[in-house]
Amino acid sequence: MDELCGSVKYLSYFRNASILSFTETWLTDNHTDDCVSVDGFKIIRGDRDLEAAGKRSGGGVCVYININCCHPNNAYRKDYLCNPMWKC
Repeated sequence: MDELCGSVKYLSYFRNASILSFTETWLTDNHTDDCVSVDGFKIIRGDRDLEAAGKRSGGGVCVYININCCHPNNAYRKDYLCNPMWKC
């Protein structure tokens, strides 16, 4: 997280990006949004349900939306895109 926050702070191509997206975040309910927040971006997470997936770790997606490109109230996760029974 420190590297990502530093990149957004000091590198214009990160700071000016409309969207930053990451896969295999390994985030769970134990990780709060504050723990993985990036200044100037709204976070939208899709943590893997470890129980439904039948695995101990892995998975998950995280999307950061630049608040200068989209009002934070207009950016939200509508629904899961994958059925837990599928391999995503």
